[in-house]
Amino acid sequence: SQSETGTPELTASFAGGGGGAFAPSEDHATLTFTLRTTAVSVSCAPSSRALNLPTSCTAKVSDNSAGTKVVPTGTVSFASNDTEGKFEGASSCTLVSEGNGTSSSCAVKYTQPDLGEPTIKASYAGDASHTGATATTTVDFTTSVTTLACAPESLLAGTSSSCTATVTDVATSGAS
Repeated sequence: SQSETGTPELTASFAGGGGGAFAPSEDHATLTFTLRTTAVSVSCAPSSRALNLPTSCTAKVSDNSAGTKVVPTGTVSFASNDTEGKFEGASSCTLVSEGNGTSSSCAVKYTQPDLGEPTIKASYAGDASHTGATATTTVDFTTSVTTLACAPESLLAGTSSSCTATVTDVATSGAS
């Protein structure tokens, strides 16, 4: 067992014995210890948001290597390609285990004062057992939100349902 990466060389020696029946011998072996790989995913909810209202962006980091899983620890840093957007509080968060023995996650809040669809990047630097990884997603900051509601939602084949589309001007209503 080794807690860090590297390639230690092991040596096994036999001094001989059995009244000279067994000659002394020695052999060497090299082991390679590598970091476990990770998979990162990021999503923001809601993914369509009014200007100046926060969206919550969550990063999930999973142990992606074969064998016994190890829950990733450490922090995830977030960045936006829109210079007007801002992360509330900090642009990084500390991972918390999801309790499944494989993954951990954390979230930050992001707001933007201008129209657009910024790319949000989540970067995991890795820990003592895992490699780092990144993932991206987009959020649509807009002045209107469209919703669709149908009633009934569940129906028999050959029957009809009534659907209503609603467009809300979130810039003036403050709705989200």
